Amino acid sequence: MRIKLVAKDGITQALQQLSSSGRNLTPAMIEISETLHSETMANFDAQGRPTMWPVLAESTLKRRPDRIGGMILQDKQGGLKSSIQAAHGAAFAEVRTNKVYARIHQLGGKTGRRHAAKIPPRPYFWISDEGWDEIMDIISNHLDGAAQ
Repeated sequence: MRIKLVAKDGITQALQQLSSSGRNLTPAMIEISETLHSETMANFDAQGRPTMWPVLAESTLKRRPDRIGGMILQDKQGGLKSSIQAAHGAAFAEVRTNKVYARIHQLGGKTGRRHAAKIPPRPYFWISDEGWDEIMDIISNHLDGAAQ
């Protein structure tokens, strides 16, 4: 699954400026991917940010009483939350998952037999304003290092 987030104002230009500096971008990309991972984990821990995710449907709770009062999308080892990985390279920073069901939880949609079940979106790939500020600080710090 690939979801592209639109960078907050100024981030794209700052990354282009950092790229033009001729420096190795990998150290900055490592830090940015760690920030993306932290932001994603915070979304799971808060059960959704900036607003909480919808609660599980009554039909789900009837079928799976073990989920009553549990944390959504993270109630077992090997589940969606634990599959989230930070990744980086010389020109990218990202978080990703290998779970085939990840997309429907991020975006919502219909699933099941004859697409009869509707799952509401529970966006876990979301970056807070503070997260964007942290990413901008990382880029600025690397730009300051490039100027020296």
